[in-house]
Parts: sequence; C-alpha cells; structure tokens
Amino acid sequence: MKLVEKREAKKRVVINEIGLFIQAVLMACVIALLIMTIFENSFAIVLEFVLAFALFTMAYNNTKTFKRKLFTIPYIIGGIICIAYAIDGLIKVF
Repeated sequence: MKLVEKREAKKRVVINEIGLFIQAVLMACVIALLIMTIFENSFAIVLEFVLAFALFTMAYNNTKTFKRKLFTIPYIIGGIICIAYAIDGLIKVF
C-alpha cells in the first residue's frame, strides 16, 4: 500500500509543478504582450485572452497547489471579465 501512496503523491507533485510552470509562462507572456500593447494597440485582444487564461490557471493553482480558497473566486471572476472584454473587442473589430 505504501508504494501506491508514493506514486500518487509523486503524480500530484508533477501535476502541481506543471501547473506552476504554465502559470509562470503565461505571466511572462502577459508581461510581453503588455509591453507590446503599449506600442501597438492591436495586441490588446490577445493580451486579454492570455490574461484570462493566466487568471484561470492561477485559480487552479491556488486551489490545488496552495490549498487556499480565498482568492480562487476573484481569479475566476477576473478571468470571466477578461474574456468578456476580449469577446467585446473581437466583435468591434469584425
């Protein structure tokens, strides 16, 4: 039984590390897109989609990795708002 528990614990650690890696990559993309948006406004819609995905990833990591529930709901609400703004921007473009 101990071997099965060790495998499950190792699986959780790997999944948590992947979630944190995805969050770090997305935040780097958000920073890069934010700088690009300052110079070229057309990147704003892409920035909003990437920011929404980053906020959803942060909500997941907050719940699963850090076992904190306090900021999960604001992250999800922020992600939904970012998606709404991005869809609104896409509708205005087309």
